[in-house]
Amino acid sequence: MLVLVVGLCFILASWRWLGSSCFWPTSHRTITLSLPHPDTLSDTEAVDLSREALRMAVADFAGYDLATFDGTNYFARNGLDPRDGYVLWRSKTKRFDGYSVGMTQRGTNVVCEVGRTH
Repeated sequence: MLVLVVGLCFILASWRWLGSSCFWPTSHRTITLSLPHPDTLSDTEAVDLSREALRMAVADFAGYDLATFDGTNYFARNGLDPRDGYVLWRSKTKRFDGYSVGMTQRGTNVVCEVGRTH
């Protein structure tokens, strides 16, 4: 029984240390940016703000290109709340590497959550 418990602890520790980042982002950075107006942000503004948030959060931000979420659009707007959505950025060199910039508008402030995607 002790061997089973020790083995299970080792497996869990190994998974946590080596593999957990393969399944979901393990960290993110929150950045608040401003709009010059309180109106719902446009798709162009969302892309521009996400680019600025990525530039502030990622050292090698130039290594990422804007990616569509549906083959056409860049800003995935929340259908229930048009002030929320996300923009995807894909690595220029690594096929499955990228970032998602989740955005929530609060008046003239836009809270951006920059997180890794795999």
